[in-house]
Amino acid sequence: MTNNIEESERMRKALLSLIEDQKLATQKLKESEELFRSLAESTSSAIFIYKNEKFVYVNKSTEILTGYTAEELYSMHFWDVVHPDFKEIVKKRGLARLRGEEVSSNYEFKIIKKHGEEAWIDFSASKIIWKGEPAAIGSAFDITERKKGEELLKQSEKQYRLIAENTADTIAVFDMNLQYTYVSPSVKTLLGYSPEEVMKIGLTGILTKESLKKAQELYEQEMAIELSGKGDPNRSFIFSSNGICKDGRIIDLESTVSIIRDTNGNAKEILTVSRDVTEKNKLKKELQEREERMRLIVEGTPNFFFYTQDNNGILTYVSPTVEQITGYKPEEWYNQKHWFATENVLNKNATVITHKHLKGETSKDPIYFELYHKNGNKVLLEIYENPIVKSGKVVGLQGIATDITVKKKREIIQKIQYNIANAVVTSKSLNELFEVVRNELTELIDTKNFFIAFYDEKTDTLKSNIDKDEKDEIPEWPAEKSLTGYVIKTKHSLLLSKEDIISLYQNGIINLIGTLPESWLGVPLVISNKVFGVIAVQDYHNKNAYDEHSVEVLEIIAKQLSIYIEQKRAEEKILKLTIAIEQSPASIIITNTDGIIEYANRKFCEISGYNLEEVIGKNPRFLKSGVHDKSFYKELWDTIESGNIWKRELCNKKKDGSLYWENEIISPVIDENGKITNFVAIKEDITAKKELNDKLIRSEEEFRSIWENSVDAMRLIDEEGIIINVNEAFCKMFDLSKEELIGKPFDVCYTKGNHISKFKERYITNSIPKKLEAQIELYNHKKIWIDVTNSKIEIKDNPPLLLSIFRDITDKKKLIEELITAKEKAEEMNRIKSHFFATMSHELRTPFVGIMGFAELLYDEIENQEHKEMAGRIIQASKRLTNTLNQILNMTKLEFDKQELYITNSDAVQILEDVYLQFEKTAKIKNLELRKKFKLDSFFIDSDEKLVSEILINLVNNAIKYTDKGWVEIYANKKIKNKKEYFVVEVRDSGIGIPKEKQELIWEDFRQASEGTSRKYEGTGLGLSIAKRFAEVLKANLYLKESVPNIGSVFVLEIPIENESVKEKAVIVEDTNEDREFKAEKISFQKKKILYVEDEQMAIDIVKRSLSNNYDIDCVTNVKDTLEKVNDINSNYDLIFMDINLGHSTLDGIQLTAEIRKIDKYKNVPIVALTAYASEDDKNEFLSKGMDYYLSKPFTISDLRKLVNDIFNK
Repeated sequence: MTNNIEESERMRKALLSLIEDQKLATQKLKESEELFRSLAESTSSAIFIYKNEKFVYVNKSTEILTGYTAEELYSMHFWDVVHPDFKEIVKKRGLARLRGEEVSSNYEFKIIKKHGEEAWIDFSASKIIWKGEPAAIGSAFDITERKKGEELLKQSEKQYRLIAENTADTIAVFDMNLQYTYVSPSVKTLLGYSPEEVMKIGLTGILTKESLKKAQELYEQEMAIELSGKGDPNRSFIFSSNGICKDGRIIDLESTVSIIRDTNGNAKEILTVSRDVTEKNKLKKELQEREERMRLIVEGTPNFFFYTQDNNGILTYVSPTVEQITGYKPEEWYNQKHWFATENVLNKNATVITHKHLKGETSKDPIYFELYHKNGNKVLLEIYENPIVKSGKVVGLQGIATDITVKKKREIIQKIQYNIANAVVTSKSLNELFEVVRNELTELIDTKNFFIAFYDEKTDTLKSNIDKDEKDEIPEWPAEKSLTGYVIKTKHSLLLSKEDIISLYQNGIINLIGTLPESWLGVPLVISNKVFGVIAVQDYHNKNAYDEHSVEVLEIIAKQLSIYIEQKRAEEKILKLTIAIEQSPASIIITNTDGIIEYANRKFCEISGYNLEEVIGKNPRFLKSGVHDKSFYKELWDTIESGNIWKRELCNKKKDGSLYWENEIISPVIDENGKITNFVAIKEDITAKKELNDKLIRSEEEFRSIWENSVDAMRLIDEEGIIINVNEAFCKMFDLSKEELIGKPFDVCYTKGNHISKFKERYITNSIPKKLEAQIELYNHKKIWIDVTNSKIEIKDNPPLLLSIFRDITDKKKLIEELITAKEKAEEMNRIKSHFFATMSHELRTPFVGIMGFAELLYDEIENQEHKEMAGRIIQASKRLTNTLNQILNMTKLEFDKQELYITNSDAVQILEDVYLQFEKTAKIKNLELRKKFKLDSFFIDSDEKLVSEILINLVNNAIKYTDKGWVEIYANKKIKNKKEYFVVEVRDSGIGIPKEKQELIWEDFRQASEGTSRKYEGTGLGLSIAKRFAEVLKANLYLKESVPNIGSVFVLEIPIENESVKEKAVIVEDTNEDREFKAEKISFQKKKILYVEDEQMAIDIVKRSLSNNYDIDCVTNVKDTLEKVNDINSNYDLIFMDINLGHSTLDGIQLTAEIRKIDKYKNVPIVALTAYASEDDKNEFLSKGMDYYLSKPFTISDLRKLVNDIFNK
């Protein structure tokens, strides 16, 4: 607080000085004002200026002090924040100051902050001229805490005086010359003198000569310490003396002496608190005599006795025998609680029992306690202990302790051997066994630093499977010249001190590895007189941590472990090999010498399509593809039967008849007699690699063609800025040959500068711009403008390179025509993007026709429940992938602003009914109640029906997905908001809810409330993001109304009934199915005939299998066959399915439809666009070009059958 006051005072003086300077130097007004504001805004004190009763300037600290903003303060009188008790005087002085009258410039008063809190401030002010008019500047800082402190100090002084005058002890205060300044009334009881008498006669009248001399010496000693400045300012001490009572009696006095200091820490007075201890000293003397008698008895026994005289367990006495047992003298035991305890768990139990004894409980059972001997060894004590009770109160403990270390060690060794033997049987791995061994040994040996190392004779290295060390982590090290290697070499246990280790090092026997321990012990693990490992412990602090007994214990354990380790290693090798084969990413089969399969792993079955029962006992010839001739297989058998390894690429045939390529290694298995017992084939499926390699070859050829023929200048450089390659266009642009460029720094093209160093810096920080335009000066001083595109090229197993594509845009910068060209290029890019959307949709959707279609057929036809479930999962996964594709393509269209609106007058309630029906089955599968609460029977809105449906599907789908039990409710009503009518839908659920901190991120792309490797729910995280953007396109409102974790969520969609701003940007469409007239046909029991035009055989198979039971279907794959069919005078098709992309045909589906419509008998036959072009734009185009219906791929069989049924029943 003092620092704040000083800082504020300094700041106030600086400001006032600044104002004086303003008066004397008006020409520097602007500079001074800037300095003033800088100072005012940087200080922690409130600085403000008022003029004509109102604030005209306040700094940030003023806002913090008052709680008001600057704007609020500028509208207030300067006295408006003052407490009512002070308001009148502050107002009076402030106005007088403005008038130029002399008033106090510094005073303290209270203010009331914005929210009602009261605060004390230290206020300073003076008159100034502000913008040519009289004003006053003030500074203030908060002194509330100081005021509270002053009030507390007053109360404290009052309380202490009451205590001093009523306490039984005598309190006296001396000045620094040992003259009394205060004596409490209790001195009358202590010495018989009144306080006034004592202050008159002084110390010389109330202390004996010896005590007075002792007091003088003590005073001089303390004053010397004070002068040195080295004493503890808070120190106090006990002074024992003899006092002379008024009646002449001599009494023993005990005084607590301390020094009273001022705020600067200087000694100001001496405080003493004195009491009569005459009787206490008599009792103490008697007790000492009694203790002496007990000592003579206790010190004659081989055990040690102890007792305490407090309830904290600190020893008051311990017999001298303790030194023989623990190495510590009795005085080393006093004033400490820990008893030199080890970390043994026994000590925790001992502490619990001791606490019970301190509470008055007694016991006949011993306590076991382990401590460190002074030499570092561990000592186990058996202690009989009980409380000392006086007047019903526990005043201490007493007990006797016996050293049972040797006895207990024998018992522990037996128990350890038993537990390790048991662990040998139950442990699942070597590491688990080693951990048991380490934990068991802890009872006898310090195993904080413990390792078991195994010796690899081939590499002459040591590896530690289990290594617990507080200093080093060395999992592997050379055996040569290591301590562990020395144990292996000598085949004997080794116990070394730090000095021993250094001696071995100095003699060249070992090298020092890791941190040097104080004590090291290593014992060999031996099987058949061959050392294969070492158990070792080491201690970094205690040179006596281990002894011969430790060696004996570790050798016993090592013998137990050696046999088991070898056995366990063999088992683990077999297990690892089995797991490796079974889980191998490669196909593995094992045959006998006749080629009969005895074993095949899961990967073989997965790739070939055969199950294990179908291949065991068979010859692998059933895999032959027909690609290889007899000589190929003869060479295979000749190689392996001669004991050699055969390695080639091999084409095999799967169960379903499809071919696949493998990289195959077949090796003979030879027994110890040199006889071939089996053949092992390890086969890697390289089908994808071969296809990828072919693509890479084509891609490389295409890239090289682009590189050499591109009109853009291309350059490839490494991370050092060295040119790796350039194309001809680059050479032409920079007027240099390839020989002058390749291998040189790239700045060879430019005038001199620090291009390379800047490039390296940006390369390292990954800050090279992806694209930039810049004017450069070439080496020949020619200046050109270039457009540069940079991208890193990552090549496997090679450092990345930077590909830069340059364009000379000098003319573009000069001529406006270049802008037109650029615009045309941009439009072309948009057309390419549009084509990309359509192509991506088509190419990704087409394969799903087969996947979903065949899966549905399998689901309907197979009876095996497990296989039926698998088919169901394929359908479910395909729908999920289709949904993901739709979401990504929708998001892409939104990103490129390609989403067009198709406005119809639609029944919003019917849209909701359709959404409800779509999810009714899904909800039942999850055992959820899907409820609908529609307050309207029908309600028409002008909007895009598909986008509205997409938004609602996303909301309901999310509600069901994130609800594990309970219900999902769809609520609908209308409401008036801002004089505008809305159709309102609320999707409510009892699901997992969304934490408050994640309620914003759910609207972001690819985000979910549940994220990371532990996320529980599937999905791309695009649903809500797309729904939100669709709502924005529709000028609708979509928001999260409320959500509580584990309670549920409510999402709200508000759709305007009429929206002119949307209509202006939309295409107003009507349902073409309703407008098109069809010739009425009578219902006939004869099968309807359908013509399907499709170039994808898989789609043909699906449609035929789905509809052939009820309809006659003709399928054609090209334009020529289609036109022949429809022009046949005997043809009479009732329905035509038309694919749009007909591959290499001369016409596409739209053009072919136009040709068919020219034929009279097919002018009104329904034509269905059955295509993978799935956007709303595509649909509307097809329906406007002569087609009547539309079904996008991938479709479900039920969707296909429903469409056909609806058409024929129309």
